[in-house]
Amino acid sequence: MKKCVSVPILVLAIGLFVSFGAISLTHAQSKKSDARALPVGSEILVQVGPKKITKKEFEARIKTLPPQYQANLKDEKARKDFMEILVQTQLFALAAKEEKIDENELVAIKIEDAINGVLAQEYVRMKLSGVEKVTDAEIKKYYDENEAQLIKPTAVNVQHILIELKRDAKPEEDKAALAKAEKLKKELDAGADFSELAKAHSDDSGSKESGGDLGYFSEAQMVPEFSGPIFKMKVGEISRPFKTSLGYHIVKLNDRQEGMIMDLKEATPRIESTLMREKHNNVLEKDLEHLKKKYQVTFLSDKI
Repeated sequence: MKKCVSVPILVLAIGLFVSFGAISLTHAQSKKSDARALPVGSEILVQVGPKKITKKEFEARIKTLPPQYQANLKDEKARKDFMEILVQTQLFALAAKEEKIDENELVAIKIEDAINGVLAQEYVRMKLSGVEKVTDAEIKKYYDENEAQLIKPTAVNVQHILIELKRDAKPEEDKAALAKAEKLKKELDAGADFSELAKAHSDDSGSKESGGDLGYFSEAQMVPEFSGPIFKMKVGEISRPFKTSLGYHIVKLNDRQEGMIMDLKEATPRIESTLMREKHNNVLEKDLEHLKKKYQVTFLSDKI
């Protein structure tokens, strides 16, 4: 796995970046002695026009990113690339304001929606942070009342061989892929080892090394064009080649685990999620009713 994320650098900003880099380097060097006297985090990393990005703000911006991106930004190069993106954004934003783009009606609406979206998200997060967690007693009560509906779906274990076919494949390419799949099916019917053929011929890079093993999955976990034929098969059966958007598949059904009612331990994560969602919805519904009255929401027309 790569240690850093590749952050795209806008081509149009390269010239600006080069000149700005020289200026900022000189500025940083001239302020180096002053930075030592500043509180931790308040040292300025870069200045773009009137905007100053401090160490503290830079770290705070990183914390707003999804966890996987935060992990990648522990790498020094990725952090510099991220700072470059911030600089480019500031430069283009300054230029946009100078061109009065922010006064355009549609742009102003986008800006308002973006601000409102962030504020609404944080408000909801704050309201839900105080919701009490689901208790064991609540989980048990729900299980007792809904046991018959807590079904673990039927799952199958299969191996497959994929002969890949691109979406824009020509008829002759489709014909060749099908012919290859049918040839492999004949070899399997003659006693060839499925795992070995999958390792040698499957175009599914994610499963070929394990002999085409896809593990266990329920019918709903796969697209209908793939799971449909499989769930009609018998254990031990090898399918004829059938087509999906990926190409032609040959599937061997190794095992089937019939659906059954979950025990309390198995059902707990699902119940907990359901009850927590209900609690969240109840809190938000009550709060919305309160806010509609407080801020006097009135629909002035039946036609929208």
